[in-house]
Amino acid sequence: MPRALIIVDVQNDFLEGGALPVAGGEAVARKIDRLLEHHDYNLVIATRDWHTAGTGNGGHFALTSDPDYASTWPVHCVAGSLGADLHIDLATRYRTGVIAHIVSKGQGTPAYSGFEGITSGGRSLSFLLSRADITGVDIVGLATDFCVKATALDAAGAGLRTRVLLDFCAAVNPDSLPAVAEELRAAGVDVVTDPAAAWPSIRRIDSAEGNVAKFVYTTAGAVAESVLYRYPTFADRTVICCSTQSGCPVGCRFCGAGDAFVRSLSTEEIVAQPEHLLSSQIDGVDPATIGRLQIMFMSMGEPMLNLARLIPALHILHRRYPNAALLISTSGPRVDYGPLIEASKAIPTVGLQFSVHESTDDARNALIPFKAKLTLAQIAEQGVVWAEATGRRPYFNYCVHPGNDSADDVARLKALFDPAVWEATLSVICERDETLSVAHARQRELTGAFMTKIVAAGYSARMFDPAGQDDIGGGCGQLHYVQEWFRQHPDQARPSVGRGLPVLHAPGVRR
Repeated sequence: MPRALIIVDVQNDFLEGGALPVAGGEAVARKIDRLLEHHDYNLVIATRDWHTAGTGNGGHFALTSDPDYASTWPVHCVAGSLGADLHIDLATRYRTGVIAHIVSKGQGTPAYSGFEGITSGGRSLSFLLSRADITGVDIVGLATDFCVKATALDAAGAGLRTRVLLDFCAAVNPDSLPAVAEELRAAGVDVVTDPAAAWPSIRRIDSAEGNVAKFVYTTAGAVAESVLYRYPTFADRTVICCSTQSGCPVGCRFCGAGDAFVRSLSTEEIVAQPEHLLSSQIDGVDPATIGRLQIMFMSMGEPMLNLARLIPALHILHRRYPNAALLISTSGPRVDYGPLIEASKAIPTVGLQFSVHESTDDARNALIPFKAKLTLAQIAEQGVVWAEATGRRPYFNYCVHPGNDSADDVARLKALFDPAVWEATLSVICERDETLSVAHARQRELTGAFMTKIVAAGYSARMFDPAGQDDIGGGCGQLHYVQEWFRQHPDQARPSVGRGLPVLHAPGVRR
């Protein structure tokens, strides 16, 4: 996809010491300059305020009263002045041809968007982009809450796939950024942040076989985990399991997060996990070319208890990775599923999976002590509602152990979950084993035998058999390094509903 970089108003008057300084402006200028050292954009364009001297520029300048810093401003970026010049490093990039064009705006009238400007030759920004067959733009510069926002909204309105690279911008009012980001996302603009901004500490742990890696993300007050799998290469199939909460309030007795809950993750913290893995951890493979890309929200946390932040994350990830299947795996809490259904209708790649794991409510209640959850019959009903609304088949997830693998279990599942509607996922590993060693061969044999019974009952079924469970805790629920963080931060990892209850589905702890 031909893509352009638009650098908005990185001018001397907007830098520290200028007539209208934006805090952090100098740092932004230098970051953009470093970005230009090795860029792969098809076109780079800079915009600039270029106001007419000796006038109020249509009320833009506050000449007779104090500026309100919303619609009226101090005199700044007067055409031909030093303050109107691009930052010296970017001016050099223009002289050397790295920046192909400068678009000037605000000559005699208020103007915020780069799409309101023209070059010295009378060419508009729209014309320049169209002539180069540009279909997507990245936008950086000053200031996020005014000219960057206005330019991004116009770009999206023109049908361009638009991203604002937030870490290459600075705002007049930093407190406005959450609202600005929400406004941009509502208009279809991707707001991209550096994963390191959401997660200042990222630890990678590789499996011995090298086909799976675990990532532990930490801040001063939270921990999350993602797991990255390749089958057999990233180009063939890439699977990412990521977190929606730090810890989990549901308390599943096989899960390493079953005893503690910290908080729900923000949209940025959710998005940063797959963004980090796909941008820097898959050996140079373009995500758009991956044969089968799956992003699954099932590593840690209950997604349905964080829908307000997850749904915006789904929209962001779909825009960035339209080829990615986005799977939500839930234990089925009693919440309003309407917002998820609407998001699933709008995003055709969203999938829904219910973690069932048992064929009776009594057994499931022992495994999942969270009381405000749907019964198995209610899960079956909710899955049908979702399927009818989306035209897609839901999954039920089942982790086999001695005690839930009989023909009677299959019969009960079939009575609940119609094979004409539902598909089955059988997870080989659902353990919180602290030793990182599980009876993998035994589990695989047990799950394989149950798979035969499930298929015979008429189900389309798949087996999730992740690598890395024996040396890095890459299986579902193991969360070895998260458990380590919980022990180190007892004041932040407050008890969940499962604290003190017996561990189930673990080696040697079978019912």
